[in-house]
Amino acid sequence: MKKQLRHLWLISIFFTISCAYFNTFYNAQSYFDKAEDQRLEKLGQKLPNSVLDAYGKSIKRCQKVINDYPESRFRIPAMMLMSKARYYRSEYKSSLEQLQEIKQSDRDEYAEEVDYWIALCKWRLGKVQFALDALHQLSEISKSRDLKSRCLLSRADINLELSQDSVALEELEAAAELARNNTQKSQIYTRLADLAFKKGDYEKALSAFKGVVKASLSRTKIENSHLQILKIYRIQGDYKTATRKIKSMLADEKFKKIAGQLDLELVQLYIAQGEMAQAETRLQSIVNDYQRSAVSAEAYYLLGQIMIESYWDLEKADEYYGKVGKEYNKTPFKFLASEKQKDIQLYTTTRENIIIWVDEQSNPDTLNTLNDTTEVEPKLLSDFDPAEAYYLLADLEAFKFNRLDSSLIIMDKIQTDFTESAFYPKSLFTSIFIHNQLGDSSKSQIAKNNLVLHFPNSEYAYFLSEKVNTKELEPIEIKFKNAESYISTDMSRALLSFIEITKTDSSDELSASAGYYLGHHYDWINVIPDSAVKYYSWVSNHHSNTDQGKSALNRLNTILSVLADTLAQDISLTPDSTILDTINIDQ
Repeated sequence: MKKQLRHLWLISIFFTISCAYFNTFYNAQSYFDKAEDQRLEKLGQKLPNSVLDAYGKSIKRCQKVINDYPESRFRIPAMMLMSKARYYRSEYKSSLEQLQEIKQSDRDEYAEEVDYWIALCKWRLGKVQFALDALHQLSEISKSRDLKSRCLLSRADINLELSQDSVALEELEAAAELARNNTQKSQIYTRLADLAFKKGDYEKALSAFKGVVKASLSRTKIENSHLQILKIYRIQGDYKTATRKIKSMLADEKFKKIAGQLDLELVQLYIAQGEMAQAETRLQSIVNDYQRSAVSAEAYYLLGQIMIESYWDLEKADEYYGKVGKEYNKTPFKFLASEKQKDIQLYTTTRENIIIWVDEQSNPDTLNTLNDTTEVEPKLLSDFDPAEAYYLLADLEAFKFNRLDSSLIIMDKIQTDFTESAFYPKSLFTSIFIHNQLGDSSKSQIAKNNLVLHFPNSEYAYFLSEKVNTKELEPIEIKFKNAESYISTDMSRALLSFIEITKTDSSDELSASAGYYLGHHYDWINVIPDSAVKYYSWVSNHHSNTDQGKSALNRLNTILSVLADTLAQDISLTPDSTILDTINIDQ
């Protein structure tokens, strides 16, 4: 009996110990899985602290298994799990050391998986070509479709980092064909769709977004993919299919969460087809139905655009733009609306000054009358230049309000009435681009010939010479206008366009607006503090005397103060170190 009791006691102890390290490893796996779900949900974004914390808890429990139960069968699995968690926490060197330790254990069942993660760590530690070669070799010899798919996906990530977009696109397509797991399929299709959309390959993007809808378990990803599919239909001119799909989704309760975005997309369809009255009516409904939301904020911005483009009602446009930020403070359209209001104010003031000047020329000894109702004393500055004012008016008409024909009329007036002004050749130069925008190559050539003939030694003639690449001739106003137009259809492309402006036109005033928009986006919309600091710092450094520069500096100081408090809790800074030392703001 005593012998049997001793056996039962030993079995009980063994069972208790087994349960202990099993439970510890199980907890580690649970934390890791929780972190993975959130990481995949935030794919392409900076990982939030909650995800990093979950990986950290997984690491601690794995370490406990390794330290307390070194002979258990969970030791190697714990090391493997721990190395992956460290990788996602950007602890690449520690992860690599642990992976190499697992490799030395000669556990064949982990050999390929270890080689895969070693390649990823090497990539992150700067051994890019080694990683590419290792992943290629592994995908060739492995019999696992899942591993082959992951190797191709990782190679695509590396090639994207190397700006080899075409190669990455092919690898993503191959990875999607091999993937069987729905989570992995969704991940691959998401990247494939975003890349194809960015490159303008809308057929591939359309197919990939449909793949996300089928494979993803994330409601947010499915909804966003549906919205992107609608945008592609619009871009391709398939308005009938897009309209039918929107109305079907609006009638479906499961799409209630994105009903506002669907309504906005329907408005974009109306605008694309020139049905401005229907667009305006729908927008008026949207601002009433979705008050104090990102949807109503964008609707007010679009109403402002319609007031300018369809009615040329600057007063009403200014009213609508003023409501954008009040509806939703974090909307990406808040900054753009504010810029539009500044343009309207500048246009109005300039036009009033011109009216005063014209009246002075006709009635130098009398009060000037504005709009036949308001009497005003002439208050023009002594150095007022009418040619400059007319040029500013034409420039605003063309590049801020897209009234190209009206702008040309004003340019013609400058060329007729102010032939001795420095704004005469400048107006000719600008006319060239406006005619090109209108597709009138003959008038563009006439303006070019006049400029070269009458002002052969001017900077404008130099820019038109064959020595300068034609791409450099595109005015920054057109670049900025194009970047703005992408915001409601392709935010990634909009951001890339604004970044290009800061890189190629850093001294121009509009680059301050581009840089500030980037800072605002990463500050409030896609919250990445490092990027917000980067672009606010850039604006502050390059355009310190502008409104954007002053606003950027104020917001920059606030962010740095918050970051400093956060860092103080985690790390000890050396006496001569600052947060800015770790941030590269050079373009």
